[in-house]
Amino acid sequence: MGSRRQAAHTQPHGAVGPVEAVDGSGTVAAAPPRDAPPAAVLPFAHRRVAMGCTLAVLLLLTAAPEPPPGPPPVPPPWPAAVTSVVYRGPVAAARQTAGTLRALVVVTVVAGPPVTVTAVSQDYAGMALVTAPDPPVVVRRGRPWTAELRITVTNCALAPRGLSLPFVNVTLRNTRAIQTESEILGERYAHDLSAAVRRQCHPSEHRSGAVP
Repeated sequence: MGSRRQAAHTQPHGAVGPVEAVDGSGTVAAAPPRDAPPAAVLPFAHRRVAMGCTLAVLLLLTAAPEPPPGPPPVPPPWPAAVTSVVYRGPVAAARQTAGTLRALVVVTVVAGPPVTVTAVSQDYAGMALVTAPDPPVVVRRGRPWTAELRITVTNCALAPRGLSLPFVNVTLRNTRAIQTESEILGERYAHDLSAAVRRQCHPSEHRSGAVP
């Protein structure tokens, strides 16, 4: 007994010494160390079941089909399709100048992202057009832009008379495209523009210096 007690005192710290049988027949297998990982004491059959479950989960994850792709994003509308240009008539007669028609147009965007008006022009010889304020101007949905067109007769020999459907070119840009539209501004614009040409080039045909 003394030798067994001696041996017990020489065990390293943290180890568990020989375990004696309760019937005094000798020792039994030593208990596992106290700091052994739990997997080390699992029976082999249990470890095999755990490994099989892990493998099955991995197979399910790798074999799962990818979800089908969603529909492609809807592109923004064409800028010309959502932008209107409406003629509002000449400014006050007191603000008119000789040989120039000063009139207002309203540019409205009805849907989609903002539209930038990059240019406003006209193709008629003998006349020049400028816009105040000068483009580019960003027009947002629900916030119309009012611009003043200043159309000046520069050459009476070339300036057209009696235009029935005069137009202006408006260049529009949004996140989808750049488009140039020829905007017909209507009968009132045709009348006012022809009157400006008559006042400048044929004053005898115009009974008054006021803008009709």
